[in-house]
Amino acid sequence: MEEKKFCRKCLLADMEETDYLLHLKAYIAAYPLEKRVADSVYKARLEQCRSCEHLYQGMCRKCGCFVELRALKPHMDCPAVPPKWMAVQEAEIGKEVEIKNGLEETVSKGNHIQL
Repeated sequence: MEEKKFCRKCLLADMEETDYLLHLKAYIAAYPLEKRVADSVYKARLEQCRSCEHLYQGMCRKCGCFVELRALKPHMDCPAVPPKWMAVQEAEIGKEVEIKNGLEETVSKGNHIQL
């Protein structure tokens, strides 16, 4: 009988698809777009999780969450100390500030923005 191998550093996307995983993946896929972080933030958060010592079979050993679900939600943070997602969040805030400052500069120069 062949023994099943467990992937210690795998995300759900890397694991064998069982019914439980299929339901969880379907839930993630159906999660409302307006309640999700930007795709670039989601991917960056998951990359942080992939390299984290607390990741175990798609779950965080610090809080017990499925990281692919937690990373999807804007109001969620990394439970590690210090939080591993902080750099991702700071980078995204920086982009938002750049965009906002760029718009303010454009408007202050009297240029119009076509929406």
